Amino acid sequence: MVQQVNKLGKSDWYMAWYQDDEVLMNSSSGGAFTAIAEVVLQDNGVVFGATFDEKTWDVYHKPVTCIEELNDIRGSKYYQSQAFLAYADCKKYLDAGIEVLFSGTACQVAALKNYLGKSYDNLITVDVLCHGVTSKSVVKKYATAEERKAKQPIKSIAFRQKGLIPWRNGCGASMLLNYTDGTQKVITDGIDSFFLAFSGNLILRPSCYECHFTGTDRISDFTLSDYWGVDDTCASEYNLEKGISVLVVNTDKARDLLNRVSKDFIYGPIDPMERAVPCNLAFTKPPPRNEKKASFFAEYQSTDYDRLIHKLYRPYLIKRCVKQGVKMVVGPKGVAMIKSTFKKLTGGG
Repeated sequence: MVQQVNKLGKSDWYMAWYQDDEVLMNSSSGGAFTAIAEVVLQDNGVVFGATFDEKTWDVYHKPVTCIEELNDIRGSKYYQSQAFLAYADCKKYLDAGIEVLFSGTACQVAALKNYLGKSYDNLITVDVLCHGVTSKSVVKKYATAEERKAKQPIKSIAFRQKGLIPWRNGCGASMLLNYTDGTQKVITDGIDSFFLAFSGNLILRPSCYECHFTGTDRISDFTLSDYWGVDDTCASEYNLEKGISVLVVNTDKARDLLNRVSKDFIYGPIDPMERAVPCNLAFTKPPPRNEKKASFFAEYQSTDYDRLIHKLYRPYLIKRCVKQGVKMVVGPKGVAMIKSTFKKLTGGG
């Protein structure tokens, strides 16, 4: 294991990945959650995480008690989980002396701690760095628009689907729609109407714009995020293709657990201010409120989702279309020449 540690405040910062293709491909980034969860499960503990119900389309927190069940709670869900239903179960396990790992957004961890009313030595918390969450009703509106185009009901959505494009190329904007007839739709373009709205902070919950849990002083024992900004100077091509986590170790309890992880989980120290913090907004501040948010929610119940998003983002989409057209006509060298000429004409060099 590594000896050197890079610190920011009370926390130790690492880049990390699991050396197992199956774990990596079923994880949103580097598989750090799986490595932590396995330690707890191997010691007869319980792990709580968010799962998706295909029948109701609810996202809710559930407990798992064996490694084989971990896949149920892996992966990102971009709308709010009903975590409060799990807090009473967490308390029962904790009061019985069973080790519990609770994973969720930082506000969900804070809510659990508030519910418990006291600290527990056998509680380990993991917060997944959060861009913000939307609501089930917005996701269903998006799904209805996609179902209309496909003329087929959607069974489930995988919001962060690896294998569609390489992780470093932005698998945060890759999605898989699974239809009831067994067909699938692969989405890898950031101008998909859901990703435009989600990444553009248009459809987040009001509280997300005033989040009290951003910054580098974290509420949980562990904090996990994508290691966006990493490049081939400090990671292999394999890891850039499959995914790399930022692993922030915030407490002595977390440090003790980290010493028990599988030898297949690799981690090494990083300078958080070099890439990890600058490339993850939630390490610094809440997401900015989109000025078109009120317009969206005034119309979204009565207007086709795609049509509404395309109306609100029309200037951006036109600009993007023109840029792509120019690239196709003049090629990369032509684009570079146009940029250089523009700089000279505007006094930029």
